[in-house]
Amino acid sequence: MNEQVRTVRVSPAMVQQRAADLVKSDAQILLLRAHPEWTHGDVKVGDAVVRVLPGVSQLAVLDILATLSTDERAVVLTDRPAEDLGDAVLARAYKYGIELPDEWQA
Repeated sequence: MNEQVRTVRVSPAMVQQRAADLVKSDAQILLLRAHPEWTHGDVKVGDAVVRVLPGVSQLAVLDILATLSTDERAVVLTDRPAEDLGDAVLARAYKYGIELPDEWQA
């Protein structure tokens, strides 16, 4: 049985902050526990552009990973629990997991 997970809508400032951390790392994606909806476009971190994409399923996130070029990065907003995303996704994510935003700062 899947655990019930609480998600929040994240602000552009929260996504910008997480994107900045992602760009400093070797990971290509950062999974952020949030409603998988985003209308603010990509975010710029220095010279890098970080895509912000919904991750509604394991297949959707694997597709994101397959289509990113080696120098591209993405913050993936997902409401899926870790068990749904699976090891194939988590092993390639920033800090090997799903970031949980502080609801007061989201």
